Amino acid sequence: MKGMSNLGIKPITIDVTVKDRRISSTSSKGNQTKWYKDNNWVKADFMGYEGIVECLSSVVAHNTNIGDFAPIVDYFLCEGVAEEQAYTGCYSKNFLAAGESCVTVQRLMTFKYGKALEKRMSRMSTKDRVKTVVDFMREETEISNFGEWLTCLMEFDALILNEDRHLHNVAVIRTAGGAYKLMPLFDNGAAFCSDTSKDYPLSAPFKNCIRKVKAKPFNTNFKAQISACRELYGRQLRIDVTDQDIPSNLLDDFACYPSAIKAQILGILRFQLQTWN
Repeated sequence: MKGMSNLGIKPITIDVTVKDRRISSTSSKGNQTKWYKDNNWVKADFMGYEGIVECLSSVVAHNTNIGDFAPIVDYFLCEGVAEEQAYTGCYSKNFLAAGESCVTVQRLMTFKYGKALEKRMSRMSTKDRVKTVVDFMREETEISNFGEWLTCLMEFDALILNEDRHLHNVAVIRTAGGAYKLMPLFDNGAAFCSDTSKDYPLSAPFKNCIRKVKAKPFNTNFKAQISACRELYGRQLRIDVTDQDIPSNLLDDFACYPSAIKAQILGILRFQLQTWN
């Protein structure tokens, strides 16, 4: 457990060029370019303040039991020049060993069911959608606790308001030998209402922003989504901090972000911890 005292995170400089570009990941928010350099994955802020959110989300995760299922990817601030443009963002270490690959739930299910998958799932209740995915993944990967892990993941997303956990963003690791294991927790940049460019302007009260957030992938309502998961696999997430443990100087050393952003994030985090159930 890392604790929630002043994080003391200062950015390092990582300059990346076109030759470092590896992927443009598609989300509900659009395409975010990622670069790979010196065994680090680098992401520039795309819609707002994703970098600080990735860093904070990994620290919050270390104050829960989600790491009992799979490792937690740590994110760190970085800034520099990306393809001749100044940027602020974050980086993380590559967590895949030699011969390992990331395989998304969407990819595995589409390979088996084809394009009919989305239509089939749309006719199901939230609970049946969850069960369909878990039963498939248990059979396909032989990961017996996939349902419990997925429940913990959905609960964590509800806590941090991660609005981008679609089935392209839920994955497992395929090892060099062909076996599967649970994916580490990563890619939480859409949490804490980080999209200030469109959906959650800093001029809006943070409670108004919270009310606008929609969940994924089984329901647009976080409570309905985790209720279905808990009914099937039991309550899983344990949180080891409360809103009283969040100091006002928690984000002070994130100097590359304005105080209005840090105040909004702290307000959301405290509110979510206070109202968590």
